[in-house]
Amino acid sequence: MATCFTRCLFITCILLTFGIHLSRLYLLFRVVSSLLLLLFQFMYQANKKIKPLFLKDIYRKTKIKPPVVLQIAMQ
Repeated sequence: MATCFTRCLFITCILLTFGIHLSRLYLLFRVVSSLLLLLFQFMYQANKKIKPLFLKDIYRKTKIKPPVVLQIAMQ
């Protein structure tokens, strides 16, 4: 009986640790993706020859107000 309890406790600890690592990875992914989006927006503002049409289309179809950087760039 004690070995079953020990196994369950061990498995629970492993799952909790795995869940914490997954949440950290998810937060890291969110931070990196937002930084890449900001970098892309600033690069686009600096060089207006490259037009990301897909961003324009997304903002037009969803009726979401784009960030100020994109509003300036889309004019």
